[in-house]
Amino acid sequence: MLPLAFIKLVVYQESHLERFFTLCHALEGKATFPIRVGDDKVPENKLEHELKLSIISLSSSKLEQLVLFLHLVLDKLFRLIMQPMVIAGQTANLAQIAFESVVSVVNSLHNSQELAKDHQGRNCLLATYLYYVFRLPDTQLEVINA
Repeated sequence: MLPLAFIKLVVYQESHLERFFTLCHALEGKATFPIRVGDDKVPENKLEHELKLSIISLSSSKLEQLVLFLHLVLDKLFRLIMQPMVIAGQTANLAQIAFESVVSVVNSLHNSQELAKDHQGRNCLLATYLYYVFRLPDTQLEVINA
């Protein structure tokens, strides 16, 4: 995992990603409240609302920056879908918004004319991500033995 300081350095021009990564960092319990997000201070009781807004705004990210951090963005979104998060002692319901954001991000990447597609019309970046993240363990053994 990349340190938050590195992510801030690289995505300083992309406020949507910076906000999302900063709030996820706080959600993982690695920050003290209130946290500073850009020019704002976010207390713990507003974290869920701010995180929902940041998830929704991911689809507004610049394509170049989204591509650079795609694996981190999708990993965090899938984690939000699969693992209920606890914020201020309450279970946060982020799965639906995270799922919708995955759909939006995948759709924008798939429809992009700037990104390469394979001979079957699939986005190469998304196909590579899916291959490495969702392959079955037996597939890994076949690659090692080959």
